[in-house]
Amino acid sequence: MSVMAKKMGLHIYASAGSTQTALDGYKGNGFFTQALLDSMKAGGKTDTNRDQEVSVAELGESAKQETMDISKQLGFPQSPNIINFGKDNALFRVK
Repeated sequence: MSVMAKKMGLHIYASAGSTQTALDGYKGNGFFTQALLDSMKAGGKTDTNRDQEVSVAELGESAKQETMDISKQLGFPQSPNIINFGKDNALFRVK
């Protein structure tokens, strides 16, 4: 399994830490789901290495930071767990 993960990549996104509750009801979604959607829409901002592609790891990191920013503003701490193992893959190109 670990050999496959290294070659193909294994990426786990969890919307909150093990001792936290993932809050729903933010713009019709949970904090983390909304942050993922916003990060996909932001394309160029999410493409931190400026290679004109948004990768799995870039999307996860952007959504994690966005979730923490939103939750801090609303006074409800939520810190997603993002685990990336092995190969990172491009999800979409930035226009």
